[in-house]
Amino acid sequence: MRGKFVGGMHPSEFLGTFLGGDAFDNGSVPNSPWNDQVKNSFEAVNVGTTKMKGEKLLTTPPTESVMGTRLADAIQQCIDTKSFEYVDTHTQCDVNKIPRAPDTGTDGTLYAVSSRDLRGDKPNSKFSECTTEIKRAETAHVFSDNTAQDLELLLILTQDSIETRGQFTAYAVPPLMFQFRTHFFTVFIRGDTARLIRWDRAGAIVTTAFCYGEDPYLADFYWRFTNATPQARGHDTTVQRLSTSDTIALETREKLILKPNEPIYEIKVWNDVSTSTEDKNTEKVHTPQTADQGRSYYGTDAFVNNAQSATGRATRIFKVWDRLEDKIVALKDCWRVDSSSILPEGQVYKQLQEAKVRNIPTCLRAGDVDPSCPYQRTQTQCPPSSTRTLRSHIHYRIVMKEVCRCNITEFKNTKELVRVIRDALIAHTDACEKAGLLHRDVSAGNILITTDGKGLLSDWELSKEVAKLANARQHERTGTWQFMSAALLQQERPCHSIQDDLESFFHVFSWISLQYTKNHLSPVDLGEHLHDAYDKAVVDASRDLVYGAAAKLDKLKSRALQKIGFVDSAFRSLLLDWEDTCAARYDPDPDPSIVAQSRAALASATDPFIRDTLFHRVTDLVTQNKRDRLESGQWFIDRCDEAMKSNDWPSLAEARFKNPIITKDPASNVHVYPPTAPSTRGTKRTSGTSAEQLKSGSSTSDGKPKRRKVNPTVGNAQTTRRTRSSAFTSQMERVEEQADL
Repeated sequence: MRGKFVGGMHPSEFLGTFLGGDAFDNGSVPNSPWNDQVKNSFEAVNVGTTKMKGEKLLTTPPTESVMGTRLADAIQQCIDTKSFEYVDTHTQCDVNKIPRAPDTGTDGTLYAVSSRDLRGDKPNSKFSECTTEIKRAETAHVFSDNTAQDLELLLILTQDSIETRGQFTAYAVPPLMFQFRTHFFTVFIRGDTARLIRWDRAGAIVTTAFCYGEDPYLADFYWRFTNATPQARGHDTTVQRLSTSDTIALETREKLILKPNEPIYEIKVWNDVSTSTEDKNTEKVHTPQTADQGRSYYGTDAFVNNAQSATGRATRIFKVWDRLEDKIVALKDCWRVDSSSILPEGQVYKQLQEAKVRNIPTCLRAGDVDPSCPYQRTQTQCPPSSTRTLRSHIHYRIVMKEVCRCNITEFKNTKELVRVIRDALIAHTDACEKAGLLHRDVSAGNILITTDGKGLLSDWELSKEVAKLANARQHERTGTWQFMSAALLQQERPCHSIQDDLESFFHVFSWISLQYTKNHLSPVDLGEHLHDAYDKAVVDASRDLVYGAAAKLDKLKSRALQKIGFVDSAFRSLLLDWEDTCAARYDPDPDPSIVAQSRAALASATDPFIRDTLFHRVTDLVTQNKRDRLESGQWFIDRCDEAMKSNDWPSLAEARFKNPIITKDPASNVHVYPPTAPSTRGTKRTSGTSAEQLKSGSSTSDGKPKRRKVNPTVGNAQTTRRTRSSAFTSQMERVEEQADL
């Protein structure tokens, strides 16, 4: 999230902008609940206890637990209690788990009363309306309100600031990940001050700190929020949850073969473009719903959910029933980059399909979500009081004919892995040669496996015309960090090229092979290799720059996979050939004159020994020949075909293994162990609890379990062993970086 916070916005400006008159059905802001009683309740939140020590009167600040209880009492006076309830949730963790990330849980949560039966009696981010995080007054500052400084300047100076910011950022992710939302509000309390925060897929808008016991802004926020429309509160009303007894819900459950307790949603999709392969009967029913209000599809929770970051495209994929056509299709929900120079993905698919590009999904319908609704566009990029520029996003949905089995990481055996990556390479090569488009975001999450074991290359929204690759079009670079080429991760980077995409195919192949095929690396060595080669990043805060190719480049240049001990087979030979070819980009540049002379001699030579000597032993020629392979994907396709035709596939090489991994925690330089290791994950350590008590499972003196709140990227490994592999956690997360050169 570094660089994605904007502010500080004055709280009155914040309320006027996001909870002003247009946030209410009648267009009028309700009267403030602020009075002496409410003021006194908020003033009491941070009142400490005093006692004499000798001749001095000492004041001890209240604990977070005490502050939370008092704050809940104050907030309860400022909400519409008929429709909402504020719950003190500091003693329990969220029931929803983000894969391979620490447990999360906020200090206070606002819920709609109507969700009580659905959410149960434990904190449930699927139904949270707004959350509150509480810190004592002595906690390090998180933001700077000095207008001469950057809002996040203090984060450069203190580790505590980084951890606190990471913590409340982690708590904003689950509601945005598990709900259908356009934005989300949180409140950050530090001692007697508060900040209001609004999150969307562009970033987060933060107010200046204000004293909530003296100023009415916090009371006004809760009163306005609980009286505002669902859209203003952040709900995406183009998705509706159907009751279990609804006729369409019952039909959907039967069509999709769902369990009785799985929710059923109606999801609307608009259409901006008609594709050449669109079903001819798709628009045969021209009702007001299909023409103006989106077409309805019905399904349950997403089976692919890559919204594990508070910002970015937040791609989710649903298996849905098209009731009009009585077909099962795939629906992709995401937030596309709002740029006139970047085509929406549906229009890209139209170009690809018209050019007869093979092995891509079939687009049936695609469009911006409810173009008439302003909440379907991010707003963080343009707050009135900030000069920081962020990339805006537009909510987008696309319907595809193919409902794939999984992505490439779930291959059944190595032959299928090679076949699927070969199919994706065919799509990539076709797109370059037939449609003149370069994908530019090759990753494990974008290579899909169909139900019959074929490969598809998806997610074309970041593609670009090959003829325009030298022209930058965004102020930020987007890519999937683990699979970007070593060249693109350098501090001084070239523009994206076909060589970078082909190297990305190799990194996908290598990253998957290391984790899911037999090799000789120990769990520790494997974890370190994956972290160093694919996850390590260097943040240069002084230049607001992120880079991290040193280890990836070193391993590539040294042909590290040769030493890892894959089973000797056609599979190993293919993997090492790919590595050697991609590494040639970074070998010393060959002398053009030597290459020309060698090729001339090779063309005229008739003696096989001389030809072999020239072809394999003249270093400059060998390097240039490998580099020439990277001009097109055809050599990689042919090499896959050659490997699959080979009989050298022993069962050990063909089998799919899931290797145990022990990663190195970059924050602590301590190894993080697998799930079998003891864990105190999710335990909150209070001032009176030692690390030893946590490890032994001890509770506090009042017998209540306490949670330790953990930043998913920065933690204290001495008190908590966290089961986390950042390679898995951020598998398909996009890292948004600096300007294209």
